Amino acid sequence: NGNINGRHQNAAFHVCGAVITCFGVGVTGVAPPYYLSHTLSMQTLTPKTIPQRLQSGSHIRVVAPSSSLARLEASLPAAEKVWRGLGYQISYGAHVLDKPAMGPVAAQLRAADLQEALVDPMVDAVIWGTGGAYAVELLPYLDWNLLKTAAPKVVMGMSDATALLVPLAERLGYETYYGPVYMSALWAPHAWDYTTAAMQRVVRDSTPQVYHPSPTYNCLLYTSD
Repeated sequence: NGNINGRHQNAAFHVCGAVITCFGVGVTGVAPPYYLSHTLSMQTLTPKTIPQRLQSGSHIRVVAPSSSLARLEASLPAAEKVWRGLGYQISYGAHVLDKPAMGPVAAQLRAADLQEALVDPMVDAVIWGTGGAYAVELLPYLDWNLLKTAAPKVVMGMSDATALLVPLAERLGYETYYGPVYMSALWAPHAWDYTTAAMQRVVRDSTPQVYHPSPTYNCLLYTSD
């Protein structure tokens, strides 16, 4: 907790008992269930470029670096309705429904989706579809020289997304965000409004924000036996 680089307080700590550490840049915390944090480097607190802020009508590209969205395909329209209700345009990477999600061929295709989204000037933000375990597989297949030519944009994910959020922040020099994924719109509905409000302040406003724990959410109240 505390103020780091004079920017934000309540950094990423205890999400339902878990400890979250992100690497790359300053810190922004959002209370449970989903913490949204500017990435923080363990080597340096060198400020990073803040990507262009989002607004109503901004275009979000959904990608699946961590795992396929195939098992969640039936729920995608409901999630899209929520995100469009926040004022965003939505599109999907070409391979978000591919199976299997693991292996070199799958990794190359998922990396192609991520890279295309990062360099496409018509895309304003890139958001993970869901978490998983395979994001690290994409690292060898990204063209870092090409990515350095693209304008900074909001890149956000959770779970093993840190495997890519860290190098993206460190190599490209702009802030990345640990926060809600696309399918978070349908998870923990009792806390989504609070999470959404916090996320919107971070991705739409470049001024310092202060976050406090939700007055109504307690992860222990929503833990099933």
